[in-house]
Amino acid sequence: MNLNARILVAAFAGMLFHVAPAGAQENARSYAVLSLIGNAIHVDTVRASVGVRAPGETHHVLDIPDHVFDTTALLAANASIGQLQPGAKIVLMTTQDAELYKAQNAMFEKPEANQANRDYLIDLLKDRGVSHLVLVTKQRDNAYFKLTNGSTGTGQLEGLGFYIDDTTVLRGTESSISSRGMLGPFAYVKARLLDARTLAPVGEVKSNQSSIVVRPSSEASGMEIWDTMASAEKVDLINCLLRDAIKAAMAPLLGK
Repeated sequence: MNLNARILVAAFAGMLFHVAPAGAQENARSYAVLSLIGNAIHVDTVRASVGVRAPGETHHVLDIPDHVFDTTALLAANASIGQLQPGAKIVLMTTQDAELYKAQNAMFEKPEANQANRDYLIDLLKDRGVSHLVLVTKQRDNAYFKLTNGSTGTGQLEGLGFYIDDTTVLRGTESSISSRGMLGPFAYVKARLLDARTLAPVGEVKSNQSSIVVRPSSEASGMEIWDTMASAEKVDLINCLLRDAIKAAMAPLLGK
């Protein structure tokens, strides 16, 4: 298969290869960074159901055709690696390969069943001149949104997205203003450090970030916030959490 048909290697401002100081180059790590987290947004909705005791839950996946979130992840990783290991060579990469996105975690959880994708990824890395791959993928975990006096959230979330809750009543701690429902953007990230020659695991870090958006109104609800929020604001909310998640993951990951 034509390599160019499957992969785009993205060059970003500030991505220039860095050379480690003399005497440190032999054992210095160098990194390729690939993000597979940004191809979709997950929208999980919890709404009151008429005639039943428990709220109903729905899940939708919105495809993201461009690399807006993968680019955010790459630039955040690039900045963190540069701060943690000044002079390290860093190669930032994006891909359009649907098979890699689909198998992003299965390649490591069930390697025998995903050998073709693993072989392709190894082949992709062999001419990059790096010792390690930092791979950013989707993490699946329990819904968690921190409140002043606890937390809220039901079910599980994955990757990037929004949790829409029309059942929870929230009240301000410094006022009597309350709102039924909330919108919860989230970024659930799994970052892996892998040997670039073999994909042998060196380390893995899970990094979840989430926040709560509440806008009290006469028709307050998480769905109302979602419906009236501009697309640009939604993108900004996810990008902010994704940057924080990547930054939090890099120091413990590179310390492996």
